Amino acid sequence: MEKNTQSTVREAAQFQKALSDVGNSRDEMNLIDLPVFLLSTRSSNANHVLEFERGEFDRTLKQPIRRKLTVTGDAKYGLPTAAAEEVYLGLLHHTKAWNDFADPLIYFSRGGLLKTLGWGHRDSAYQRLMRSMDQIAGVRLKCENFWRDNRAKQYRTVENISIIDYYRFRDSRNRQTSSFEEYLSEFRWGGAMFESFDAGYLKRLDLSVALKLKPLARRLYRILDKHFHPPKRCRLVFDLRNFAQEWLGMSRNYDAAQIRRYLSPAVDELVKIGFLRPKSSAERFVQKQGWRGQWDVNFELVVRHS
Repeated sequence: MEKNTQSTVREAAQFQKALSDVGNSRDEMNLIDLPVFLLSTRSSNANHVLEFERGEFDRTLKQPIRRKLTVTGDAKYGLPTAAAEEVYLGLLHHTKAWNDFADPLIYFSRGGLLKTLGWGHRDSAYQRLMRSMDQIAGVRLKCENFWRDNRAKQYRTVENISIIDYYRFRDSRNRQTSSFEEYLSEFRWGGAMFESFDAGYLKRLDLSVALKLKPLARRLYRILDKHFHPPKRCRLVFDLRNFAQEWLGMSRNYDAAQIRRYLSPAVDELVKIGFLRPKSSAERFVQKQGWRGQWDVNFELVVRHS
């Protein structure tokens, strides 16, 4: 009995230590490139479906291919918001700490998750957490040539992807003392998500940095952090309109000037934290030669030498 108790205490201590190490979190590689989460803090009741499409050259098939993503939000709770993206990253971190992605069923405490997110423990934070979990559990993804199978090293069509299959909060209020008692809650990752975890399609993420950024800067940080590969690939160039709309999820109603205006503050955030090299606007946004109104945007990583 004493040995079991000591083992339990040791395991709890190891979990808490791993949970506190927010600089050693993880990010699932597919969802980095898929604009599943809104950039706003609210989900409109008017639209529950988003569609994105990219034309890319598939190096495996050695031919151009169209990739399409359809994001369908829950009829009641809507599309997942920027707050839900924070919760999703928090769930990944708790999974890393709980079992290092060895099993799809994860136990957690709401208080512990809120502490990781830095949301505090007011009633409004618990309500925002529940709404975010409802949005994450309710969203469905349809990926046409857009879901990377890391074992087969190719993109596949997957018709119905859930991020998490379900979640359950467990807590109660003591009727005699009116004190709040919290027990371990749980959630289960969706099948395609866990298969991606199991295939090792994860990358390191400094969650302490990601959570301090505003939604657009956080989305930009996650994408660039995946696609930079120092020392060989420290500069990335994207078609401005395609990158803004099909990668970041910005409105298709924005023209090039509006995109530059909204994107610049997010870029500045990443420059201030020492992630991107500073550039003038003329260096950052370059008009394509012979293409009126068509622009590229380029980013350069700050390389730190040990």
